[in-house]
Amino acid sequence: MKGILISYLACLCFFVSCKKVEKIVETVPDSKAIQIETLINENADESSITFSGRLLYLNDETILDHGFVLEYEYQNNVEKKEIRYSLGNKAITGKINHTIKFPAEIENATLIKYYYYVKTDKDLYRGESTSVAFNWYDIEYNNDFTASPNDKITINGDFKKIKDKYTLYANYDSKEEIPFTVGNDLNTLTYTIPTDQIHGNTMNPILLNKSHATGVYGSASLPSVKIVGKLEEPTNYSYMYSEKITLKGLGLSGTLKEPFYILFGNNSLPYQPEMDLSTLAYKQPAKSYKLGYFNGKDSVFFKQKITVKQPLANALQFYVAEVHPGSSGTFIGLDFSQYGESDLTTYSVGNKPAYVRSNWTGIHEFTIDNIPEGEYPLSATSPFFTYTSQAKIKVKKLRPTTIAQNRGYYDHLVKITGNFRAGIPYLVKLGNHDAGISSQSLRDGQINVLIPPIPAGTYPVSVGYRGKDDQEYISKTNFNVEVLAPEFTDFYPKKGKAGDQITLVGKGIYYGMIYFGGRLVWRESGFDEIKFTIPRDIQFKGKIEINLLFGDKWIKGKETFELI
Repeated sequence: MKGILISYLACLCFFVSCKKVEKIVETVPDSKAIQIETLINENADESSITFSGRLLYLNDETILDHGFVLEYEYQNNVEKKEIRYSLGNKAITGKINHTIKFPAEIENATLIKYYYYVKTDKDLYRGESTSVAFNWYDIEYNNDFTASPNDKITINGDFKKIKDKYTLYANYDSKEEIPFTVGNDLNTLTYTIPTDQIHGNTMNPILLNKSHATGVYGSASLPSVKIVGKLEEPTNYSYMYSEKITLKGLGLSGTLKEPFYILFGNNSLPYQPEMDLSTLAYKQPAKSYKLGYFNGKDSVFFKQKITVKQPLANALQFYVAEVHPGSSGTFIGLDFSQYGESDLTTYSVGNKPAYVRSNWTGIHEFTIDNIPEGEYPLSATSPFFTYTSQAKIKVKKLRPTTIAQNRGYYDHLVKITGNFRAGIPYLVKLGNHDAGISSQSLRDGQINVLIPPIPAGTYPVSVGYRGKDDQEYISKTNFNVEVLAPEFTDFYPKKGKAGDQITLVGKGIYYGMIYFGGRLVWRESGFDEIKFTIPRDIQFKGKIEINLLFGDKWIKGKETFELI
């Protein structure tokens, strides 16, 4: 009995431990919004329209309706009209297409759009309105075009409904009509890019209905055309280095929307209607250059090269017929800076280096080396040109031949003749003293020398010139000049008061320092007759000496002045 009781208790415990426990799960509402979008329509022509939309996400709201709404407006009518196409209350996520028969109401509408919608028990969801893309014409849009003005464009497609009914324009807002032709099989349309199209523009050709400018059949877009310029071959291929090159082309007038590059030799520069050859040739000196362009599509080079004009051998004429070794001269008729970069041009006369300085006046200067006497052409060498003049310059040493008026006072003129040439800076020395040359008297064959204020005496004459690198070419002659001592012979008036003017008379007295009673006064004018004014602040009355000082030598007046 005891064993049975134990078995009963054990079974009871087992059943109690195995009792079923139910778990209660609480349902949480889906608060995420339904997500939808309107897609570009699959097809649209004069017979049917296929709408497209996509249901991206569904929550636990109850769908009451979904479908598409077609929106349209007429010209000059702001009222928007709608046609609803319901697909019922059954919807699943994914792409949704729906084809309708072409509605007669929209045939003349100017704006036609549609959107996909979903209506639930809690909200109305709608996608973004999208324009209906009509394909009532069958045109190949495989690729857009890249072309230049005057290029022909041929488009493949079905143009049965276009022939004679439409006008072609470059863009929707263009006013100028573009002629076009449709092939005999009505499967091609050909037109020429207008010449007013500018490099960098994008042309969006459009066919506009001649009878119905608005509505479904109002227009048809053709493939877009990216306009690229095209440089025309120049009419002239030979230029001076200093000249401008005129560059013309199709699509290159006005302001360019994108860069267009001129290819010149190895240089690439932004296009300009006129470009300096010197700029185009920068850092690539040569006698000829290949010319081309890059328009963003093609790199094109012309067969013929641009050449730099060469100076004519007979163009240069020496302005002076003769120069001295190491001296300078001038020439006309040829400006070397117009034919090449000046820094890269070297010159020579008599196989020795020479120097040339161009001048805007047309009279250019050259300096030769210390070369032997003879006749020589001027030669020039440059990466842009090579040149040897037909004309020759005579080189002769300086030879003074005669001297006149070689006896005189300070500042008097001594005339020396010889093969002197205007424009050469000549030098004259009397002994070791420099003598000035009157610039007004310098002419071919003669110079006039001013006797300097040096001690009286006889001095040997040396004559020369300042030449290349400021070097002096000077040599002694067999001439002498006698410098006479200055003479102070008289003055007037003999008496006066403070502020009066006195005139001194003499020879060679110009350089003398004037002392009036021991007081230095300033010369006002004159050479052999010198004027000065008695100081106004002088208080002395009576006899006063007037003396002249030359260096350390005094010349005293023969009389005294009476100050009253």
